[in-house]
Formats: sequence, structure tokens, C-alpha cells
Amino acid sequence: MPEPGHGHPLRLHVHRCRAIAVAVAFNGETVNHRFGPGTTVETVKKWAALKGFHMTPQDAAEHVLQISGTTTRPEPDPHIGSLVTAGECALRFDLVPLKRVEG
Repeated sequence: MPEPGHGHPLRLHVHRCRAIAVAVAFNGETVNHRFGPGTTVETVKKWAALKGFHMTPQDAAEHVLQISGTTTRPEPDPHIGSLVTAGECALRFDLVPLKRVEG
């Protein structure tokens, strides 16, 4: 097995999809982009919020991605390739406010 030259573990991502078509909806608008399956949910959220919907970093921090049609809000770390269903190379998210419970 090849060893990395920088002293960190080698990470290899193997997936059936070369790219995943991601659609993110917010405020009645939808932005689309293709990402590699090893892209994290956080990277997709940042792209959608900052570049797709032109939010400020502060506003973006107060929103999360939720899988469309569900109440599932994936953690920021998983790769989007782990969220697609078999035979699909596409995901749909809604960008929703992160609700804070104040007591």
C-alpha cells in the first residue's frame, strides 16, 4: 500500500458516483452544483450559503442542511457520498435555520 509523503494517513475514497448532483433550496430559490462523493456536508453548506445564496458568514453559521422531504439534518463531517441511495448520484437539501433553544 502506498504511504503518504506528509506523515498523515492516506485516505482513499471509492464510490460508484464520480460526482454527485446537489440541489440546495432556500427561500424559494434552488442552487445546483456537482461535488465529489468525498465532499463533506459542511463544505456543501458553506458553498450553498456563501456562494449560492450570498449570505454573510454570520448568517451562514445560523443555518444547516436538511435532507429535503425529511427532518434529517446530517452532521457536518460525513461525506455526501454516504448519503446517496443506491443507484442515485444526486441529493436534495433544504437550507434551514438552526433553531436555538433558549431557557
